[in-house]
Amino acid sequence: MKRSPTHGLALFFAAFPLVGSAFVALAGSVWGMGLQCDENCTGDDWQHTAGAPQWTVLAVMALVVFVSGIALFAFVYRSRPWQALAALACGTTALVSALSFWGTDWNDEFRRHPLTFGALAAILLSGALAAFLSAPADNAAPDTSDHPRDTTSVRARNWITWLFVALGALCVFWVLGEIWFAVTQSR
Repeated sequence: MKRSPTHGLALFFAAFPLVGSAFVALAGSVWGMGLQCDENCTGDDWQHTAGAPQWTVLAVMALVVFVSGIALFAFVYRSRPWQALAALACGTTALVSALSFWGTDWNDEFRRHPLTFGALAAILLSGALAAFLSAPADNAAPDTSDHPRDTTSVRARNWITWLFVALGALCVFWVLGEIWFAVTQSR
């Protein structure tokens, strides 16, 4: 299989979800298996009860996110974009499920930690871009005409365009987030 010219860039972008998923696995394991309710163990609900089975579920979900990050990187390395997107979707679903399971009030958390959500969005965008750039180069049949055929795929030749599209999408999400903050802060 012929690698595309953007394969190195795809691996660079795939490293961000890998590192992010390792951080999620570390945090989930520390809280799920170690700290749990820490100094606030009142026994009111599972979040305030040491040894509640939900803590184990939290740690398992964090490990699922990490395994998905490893799979994403491996699929990008092997130039398998659809499998990489599936791994990204699995990890994202596990992370959102774990955060929802935690009982997070998204509006409150988004106002308190906007950079965290921005970092999560950038990591998700980086994973999608890595999967897109990891597609193998087109294997065109040899051309018998007098003019040599350009075997570089259109996607590989236009990677800089797609990079600008991704950066533009990130800017649009940032602007929409700022507008959303302004609307919710005025209430």
